[in-house]
Amino acid sequence: MKKKIQKIGNSQGITLPLSLLREVGINLNSEVEVHAENGRVIMEPIPLVQPVALGGLWNGTKVTEEDIMRVRSEFFRPYRK
Repeated sequence: MKKKIQKIGNSQGITLPLSLLREVGINLNSEVEVHAENGRVIMEPIPLVQPVALGGLWNGTKVTEEDIMRVRSEFFRPYRK
């Protein structure tokens, strides 16, 4: 496919057909990595990071009220006057 660089706002770029974007898994608002390699411009989709379930992370760990107060104090310290 041959495309022409055109003015897009204050930038320059090309438009890509939806069929091409779908073929490589890129949708509207997808994040992509763009870099130059051996005289070519490479654009690759950045895979979405799947959330990790944290249930059970603290199983077997005893957290005391004192621990909670210490963490709260450390966390909010930068926000206190």
